[in-house]
Amino acid sequence: MKVIGGIVLASLIFIIFCTLTILPVTIVLHELGHLFFARLCQAKEISITLGIGNELFRFKSFNTTFIFCFLPIGGQTKYELLETKSWQRRIISIGGPLMNGWVAFLLLIPGIGYGTQYITIWFQWLAMFNIWMLLINTIPFKFGNYYSDGWIVFAKKI
Repeated sequence: MKVIGGIVLASLIFIIFCTLTILPVTIVLHELGHLFFARLCQAKEISITLGIGNELFRFKSFNTTFIFCFLPIGGQTKYELLETKSWQRRIISIGGPLMNGWVAFLLLIPGIGYGTQYITIWFQWLAMFNIWMLLINTIPFKFGNYYSDGWIVFAKKI
């Protein structure tokens, strides 16, 4: 009976660990996708916020301000374009979901995301979270003042 209880406890700890580590990693990858395409479009004053809530700290590197907040469950990339062209905003907006798609694809290549060891399962979950981020952020929707990446990509006017 102690063995079963130990397995259940270890599994529960692993699930909590995965949730607390995979979601922030997925969000960071998503925002780095926006950053990559913003730099390609020569955006200025790029600011990446990771998390929500009270700001913990910030730093500036390579003309980009990185802001870290208390709860690591969201992110946002802001930028300024010298010439406001809708195709540039669309490219930058699709950069986040595109990065999530590439990460998921690479993690699901045979040999990387297959097996039953904890580290392999962690990478499988990371791949699934990235697929989820790809799908959710590609769907065009608007919620209050929030516009999804898909809304910006598929909207007629931005």
